[in-house]
Amino acid sequence: MDEDAKQPTLRQAHRDYTRARIIDAAVESLKADAYEGLLVADVAERAGVAERTLYRYFPARIDLIRATWTHINAMFSETENPDTPELLISDPLTAFPAFDAEEALIRAIVTTRQGKELRLSITSERHAAIKNAVAAARPDLDESAQLRLSVVAQLLHSSVAWQHIKDYWSLDGKTAGIAVSEALQSLLTMPRRD
Repeated sequence: MDEDAKQPTLRQAHRDYTRARIIDAAVESLKADAYEGLLVADVAERAGVAERTLYRYFPARIDLIRATWTHINAMFSETENPDTPELLISDPLTAFPAFDAEEALIRAIVTTRQGKELRLSITSERHAAIKNAVAAARPDLDESAQLRLSVVAQLLHSSVAWQHIKDYWSLDGKTAGIAVSEALQSLLTMPRRD
């Protein structure tokens, strides 16, 4: 296959650019107007496209929300949903320091109704991934104990934990990431108490 065959067509490149521009506008909308919400009209205006164009790329608002959440996660983590013990433990080491650099966005995600909507848009996938990681790390636990551990692991591995550690302990993202990583390591390797 020659090099030209690998290149996207101009039309496809324009589609990719427009889609990325819309998602970037959604992120900017969250940062700037966190309490106003992720309004389609606002996102379209920020992206410089008509609402009907936005709906061609994202037929429903939930599609825009999910794409925005996937993009935000990619900004901070190698994986959207850590499904192995190793990823669950290591991810805060890179994600939490990156949260510091985008503090306004992360705080909007943690504290607003729209941020909650973004987080909830992938809840079932996130639950499944974390449960898989916990089950792989702790096959010695029964299903009920694995569920309880998964709940705690998800709480620790979250922007909510980053905000709490930053606000109540005055730690930066790097130190908070180390603390969470060490806690997850301990929880996932701790012998069962009977």
